Amino acid sequence: MGGAITSALKELLTERHLYQYVDVNLASVAAQGTALNDEALRGEPGVSPMPTPELPASPDELKKDPDSCANVTWAFAGANISGAMRDIITFEAPGINTYCETCKDRPPHNPVFDQCSSVILQGHEQDQWYYMAYECQQCHGIPVRFLVRRTGLRLRLASRDPIEFVPAPLALKGNTKFFSDATVDHHAGQTLAGIFLLRTYIEQYWRALPSVQALLKKKERVTEEARAIGDEMGAVYKDSLPNDFKSRFPLSLIYTGS
Repeated sequence: MGGAITSALKELLTERHLYQYVDVNLASVAAQGTALNDEALRGEPGVSPMPTPELPASPDELKKDPDSCANVTWAFAGANISGAMRDIITFEAPGINTYCETCKDRPPHNPVFDQCSSVILQGHEQDQWYYMAYECQQCHGIPVRFLVRRTGLRLRLASRDPIEFVPAPLALKGNTKFFSDATVDHHAGQTLAGIFLLRTYIEQYWRALPSVQALLKKKERVTEEARAIGDEMGAVYKDSLPNDFKSRFPLSLIYTGS
């Protein structure tokens, strides 16, 4: 079970984004339960098998059994834990790949074990919080820190410091930070805010074009009729695009960033 938790954490911190989640896969745990049940039934040759409790041997059985490894407290291996608990599953913090602000890349990161901790509430065996620190293998700078929330079998990425950064495609020009922030907002479930940032990126890119700058100079008050001016900026930008591109993407799609 500890290995299944570690694998789920690696997937969460490497492949998922802020507020997204993964569920711990119980398939390998259930297979181990089946193997142990079979071994108990066979026993030694010539010796009657001792009656032993049958272990949960499927993911559904593990979920339903209140005393199974799926429903007890989980904590980092080596954690200093005090207080009475019916059982504890320990797991290792995995190595991950995540974005490093210094390296401007996603190099491997190692867990800083003495800065990782588990928050446990007695009587709430299926609710924990995990504070995790990771150091970049390349620059060995200030660790990246994560907060992960466990609810049952679900692990959710609740926070990251520094906040997640998604590099924009290299083909994009201009102030691509707006594009990157729009991507983060979308991943975090705030798509409406992401659309606003995406539109900001598009319009700021347009304003950097000489043809659009010439258009804006003709307008005495840019703040008036902003939508109409935006449409004119989009039309000027569209005129600069290849004909085959314009036929596939109408002005309305270019303007809204669809």
